[in-house]
Amino acid sequence: PRNWQARYHLGRALYAGGRAEEAVAHLIAALEQTPEPGRVNSLLAQVWLQLEEWEAAAEALDATELAMPGFPPAAFYRGELCYRLGRLEVARRHVERAAEAAPDWDRPLLSAAVLAEEDEDPEAAVRWLRAAVELQPDDAMLRVRLGSALAAAQQPRESVAAFRRALEIAPDLE
Repeated sequence: PRNWQARYHLGRALYAGGRAEEAVAHLIAALEQTPEPGRVNSLLAQVWLQLEEWEAAAEALDATELAMPGFPPAAFYRGELCYRLGRLEVARRHVERAAEAAPDWDRPLLSAAVLAEEDEDPEAAVRWLRAAVELQPDDAMLRVRLGSALAAAQQPRESVAAFRRALEIAPDLE
């Protein structure tokens, strides 16, 4: 019970296993003992987001950013929180900052594309989806999303090429 790492990893496993409520107690116990509060708070923020505990998620993100300034996942999850609270413009800024800081992490790229689409900015959506396709060139659904964004951005030839590539990758795509 006094080993913060065991508590942290148990909380992480419970969260990954869909048992977020059970993870909270272990993560809080780990937080009380850890020399690395940023890492624990980052996971705790994710758990609070899943449980829709917005204030607790914000507090955990504040603590993460204090302990680990510039940590891309903190910006990403701050963006997620803002999105869920209906603050789309602020969400977009946070998610784009995370995508630029961690270009090899696809989640912020995809979220930035979605937020750009919601903001009726198809050119930005195309830019983010192209970056995601570079990371996952064999993902047919990413190619479909890129094709749709290209169509919205008035780039019909490139749109058709993206859809054709998606069908080459996955001929039975539905």
